[in-house]
Amino acid sequence: MRTPIGLSALCALLLSASALLYADKPDDSLANKKAADLYNTYETLNTPANLGVMFVGGKPPRFIEQQIRILVALGNQKTPDARRNTIKIFDEYMERIDKLGANGFRTSPLQALQIQMVAFLAAKVDHPDVRTRLKTLAESTVIKEYARSRAVVVLVALDVQALNDAQDPDGSKRGKILLDGILANMTFEQSTHAPARLYGVARLAWDIGKHKPILVWEVLSQADTLPKRYARDLAFASACSKVIKAKEPVTVADGIRLREIAERWIKEYRPLLAKQSYPSDVVGRVLRYLAKQKGNEKLAQLMPPEDPKPKPPKP
Repeated sequence: MRTPIGLSALCALLLSASALLYADKPDDSLANKKAADLYNTYETLNTPANLGVMFVGGKPPRFIEQQIRILVALGNQKTPDARRNTIKIFDEYMERIDKLGANGFRTSPLQALQIQMVAFLAAKVDHPDVRTRLKTLAESTVIKEYARSRAVVVLVALDVQALNDAQDPDGSKRGKILLDGILANMTFEQSTHAPARLYGVARLAWDIGKHKPILVWEVLSQADTLPKRYARDLAFASACSKVIKAKEPVTVADGIRLREIAERWIKEYRPLLAKQSYPSDVVGRVLRYLAKQKGNEKLAQLMPPEDPKPKPPKP
């Protein structure tokens, strides 16, 4: 029996988020349409006039919202025809954005589909042809990091799923796959500007560690670089926060380790984060939450005052 690593839940979360992120409400009329008809409806919206609209953020054009609903409907279909049309839509999407290049993509409405494309492919990622497309997205130099991060997490989750408890009793092999696959050779600054990768490590380690903070820590025992140690500290602190939210006590040993993480955050991470422009200090955020919880008074005493406001970007 394989240890569940939350891949199905992760894909479902991505798919439901794609339905809700921009669309006002799901379109029930699409649910019973054939995959080929959904493709044709989707492609009909890719007119020169629509694709020529300038978009730099905020609420996307109406045709993008319509395409999102179509992607969700097609993602929910499990037929071979749905898979073929999934691949067709993605290949044509990548062809369009590669022609635009990084500069053209920055003002294209197609950028509003990045997260949706990850969710769209993740819904059928068990098929090797779809997995290849998701890898293409993850390695793209045009797609933004926040979308590539999510694609990487799904792909690494598949690699983790290939091992079970019998093959990896303490989870350390899967933990190494997580750390190496999601963070690879990233610098600390790169990792703190890629929170989806850090949260991905934490979420998958939580499942491998059977929802116990001490096991989560052991799973990530091979964290041998600064970004990986930061991810391990996030995973452990997040696991403790989940335990508290479930109305369970944090053990004395876990409390001691939390305070060790807080000291490392104060002395090592925080000074480096202060030099960055708008980093995602996910460890600090979880520690501050934990410090406010009953029973964590010693942790609260360690925590410095919160910064009044983030520093502006460097010129």
